[in-house]
Amino acid sequence: MNYCINPECKSRENPHSLQFCQSCKTPLLLQGRYRLLKPLRALDPRYSTDIFEIDDQGNSKVMKVLKYDDPELLDLFFREASILKDLDHPGIPRVERGGFFKIKPTGSSRRIYCLVMEKIAGENLETWLTNHARISEDLALKWLRQICEILDILHQKRFFHRDIKPANIICKPDNSLALIDFGTAREMTVTHLAKVNLSNVTTVISGGYSPPEQMNGQAVLQSDFFALGRTFVHLLTGISPLELPKDSKTGKLIWRNQAPKISSAFANYIDGLMEPESYNRPHNAREILKDLTPSNLRRKQIERFTNQVIQSPKFKVLFAVSITLSITGSIIFHLAKPAIANYYYQKGAELLEKGNHAQAKPYFDKALIFNKNADKIYNNLGLICRENNDFECTHKNYQKALTINPENYVSRYNLGGVYDDLGNFQQAEIQYKLAMQSDQSVGVYAQSDLARLQILKGDPVTGIELSLEGLKKTDKTSVQAALHKNLGWAYWMKTEYNSAEFHLQQAIKLNEKRGDSHCLLAQVLEAKNQKMESLQEWKACLKADSQNKIEVKIWQTIAIQRLREARQIL
Repeated sequence: MNYCINPECKSRENPHSLQFCQSCKTPLLLQGRYRLLKPLRALDPRYSTDIFEIDDQGNSKVMKVLKYDDPELLDLFFREASILKDLDHPGIPRVERGGFFKIKPTGSSRRIYCLVMEKIAGENLETWLTNHARISEDLALKWLRQICEILDILHQKRFFHRDIKPANIICKPDNSLALIDFGTAREMTVTHLAKVNLSNVTTVISGGYSPPEQMNGQAVLQSDFFALGRTFVHLLTGISPLELPKDSKTGKLIWRNQAPKISSAFANYIDGLMEPESYNRPHNAREILKDLTPSNLRRKQIERFTNQVIQSPKFKVLFAVSITLSITGSIIFHLAKPAIANYYYQKGAELLEKGNHAQAKPYFDKALIFNKNADKIYNNLGLICRENNDFECTHKNYQKALTINPENYVSRYNLGGVYDDLGNFQQAEIQYKLAMQSDQSVGVYAQSDLARLQILKGDPVTGIELSLEGLKKTDKTSVQAALHKNLGWAYWMKTEYNSAEFHLQQAIKLNEKRGDSHCLLAQVLEAKNQKMESLQEWKACLKADSQNKIEVKIWQTIAIQRLREARQIL
């Protein structure tokens, strides 16, 4: 049986021997090599894509078909294709070289876009569970590491899956795992596009696996970890999360009695993946990979027990008595501690200002030996950890600084930036608002970033208000450039293109190297039908640093496509 690719065709099934659809005359052999054998999900007009198993000259593969020639859907489809082409891992379907193309069905005005991918052999874990017993702890550790290695690759590209569940994980013939179905991952980037409101992206929900924030349309990187925890509860118990009872107070799953052979250390870790609040889950996949050894799991269990003991009333009384007995012998040493700590801090700060992060860290570590309650030391250690892309260490140091001094607005702003980088915009917004209370320059920095988040959420009016107010508070060129960029972005969303162009030109004049200003100006000029001018801005957009911002990466993907199309025309 062959299927016709034309979504408008009234009878898409055809005998294998035919070269053209017997109903609409569209060719059944695509690109001279591909035949559609069967749909892998229902051919539903409500889906923007169809997915087929295909034959490629005797090899079985998968083809994803974008049915609607819509600019926004097309940009997202290009992004998915571009990202998957860059991913190289045996647990991720490979994209065929030359396997991304467009066709025009016979008699139709629409263009259809096709993406050919490797077909992963094996059975999904939902089917696997029906044919096997629930898994052991050893196998769970092995499989959990495999999935986290895949997620680490995805998350580093600011790309998250959003639909992890047993049905979307394949156990291959060699017993290794692969993650499939990246359709929802592609759609997940919609929440970061300026022109889409968060309230419109709540429809991708898998019962029993999706976390609370995803049901509210605010999925973050850590949402994948919640679904991962629920998936492994299913694998460890053999029972769907929907069928397991919940604690009436916390809403957490009651599942351990269904997996009696699982150690408490590992069960605790699985529960940690499923924390209701996203910021209480692991911060990234690398952190999970580091934890997933028997010794580290035991260490974390001991830390958890120790914290419980330390927080108990009896321990606090005993500790207070011991301190009282020993304090008289160390008065002089304690008086000298602040001066010693400040000496090491100043040394570290000098090196940090010069960009010598590795050399600065030992001085800050020594400063902490003599003063563990200096919030500025923890803040600077957080900066060093962030430079090293160690988000667990970064988060821990900023939180420590704020525990010591809740009014450390620099740490508030820096912590907001960490959440921002992780895609946890809800927590980033909280920290930026607190940092705005500062009457120092950090307050305006926070206001600029808060305006950006409001625009990302689809609220250009608030973005404009915050940015205009911020311009009145600062004379710093770099901050003014960011605020003008926000204004240009917001006015573009409101289709007020002349105002948008004015502010983006101002942003570029103030800071020529800001890539996001060029990316936005390219889109404004496109909207004004100034094609040649927009191409120059797309080039500048592509050359600039993405600043690790998801929207800039998306715009740069669009830039690649625009420049590619221009070369084809020329």
